Amino acid sequence: KMTYLDAVIKESMRLYPVAPFVVRRLPEDLTIPNDPSHKSCTTGDDGSDDSDRQRQQESQSQNSHITIPKDTFACIWIYSLHRNPKLWHKPNEFIPERWIDPILQNLDDGQTKYKGSFMPFAAGPRNCVGQPLAHTILRIMLARIVRDCEVVDERMVALEEKQRGRNGEEAAMSEDDTMAMRKDMQAGFTVLPSGGVRLIVNPIARKL
Repeated sequence: KMTYLDAVIKESMRLYPVAPFVVRRLPEDLTIPNDPSHKSCTTGDDGSDDSDRQRQQESQSQNSHITIPKDTFACIWIYSLHRNPKLWHKPNEFIPERWIDPILQNLDDGQTKYKGSFMPFAAGPRNCVGQPLAHTILRIMLARIVRDCEVVDERMVALEEKQRGRNGEEAAMSEDDTMAMRKDMQAGFTVLPSGGVRLIVNPIARKL
């Protein structure tokens, strides 16, 4: 068992899902609870003027439910779903322990109340068929890297040296320092770090 490694993989997939969105055509009408805080996103020229659309939006906001008609193409923005503060405690923080600590798990409605809130490989009958294989390969690859190599991020090294200061004493990293380490993401068909991530991988010398 590699419980913590699995938690790290899950948390990485939550923050940076393989596919940031999926699109599905609805085979039938779908009625869902209406969130009055969200405005309608009707676009295109449907022959109605702005006042008609405004009245339609006001009518929808007064209803407790909204119906999406059959054959509509619905886009599920997984990247945003995984960072929804209504579903996840500290949604933008990398906290692998949330998947293994019962106390932290209970803080996430995305784990306890709404099971479909975590879907890094999509969900349903058309989800990624390679998910089990990809997960197995990822576990083996990461386990071997951690066992046999030392992985160094030069940005982290520079930050640690800065934190030590002139007197050589270790200082705690501030939230601003850790935020500065984060990279902007490019969300296309997959989510990739802008400009890539540069790491130094050194093999660990083992005594025979």
